[in-house]
Amino acid sequence: MQREEPPFRKILGPWNNEPDRKQFEAFGLVCLMRRHEHSGHWCGYVGLPPEHPAYKKSYYDDILDNIKVHGGFTYAALCDGDPVNGICHVPKVGESDELYWLGFDFAHAGDLSPSSLQYGVSFPVFCVLKTEYHCQT
Repeated sequence: MQREEPPFRKILGPWNNEPDRKQFEAFGLVCLMRRHEHSGHWCGYVGLPPEHPAYKKSYYDDILDNIKVHGGFTYAALCDGDPVNGICHVPKVGESDELYWLGFDFAHAGDLSPSSLQYGVSFPVFCVLKTEYHCQT
């Protein structure tokens, strides 16, 4: 069954030529950038292996107090089982698929998204996020 096109794709803009999901590696950890399926805002995730001290910790846990992400952490869970469209990764050969995902999003007060365009505002696009967060293509 083919997935229905996300609602934000009906609004013309630069995101129509950008990916909705990007997996990459940073500092030895698997990372994801993923657009929210309805509004199109970006979410960022880092996959923690079982040996990481923050593995299976709540995003409110003291161990994460010194890690600063935009708007604070808003997600913590094991892989959701969908490595193509979900919050899960496609492991390299020999790499474990058992990761615990911590995430944050760009959907806080003052943040903008493709669906915001209907209100006459603009927002940063994928290339800005790649530069600011040092993501690799």
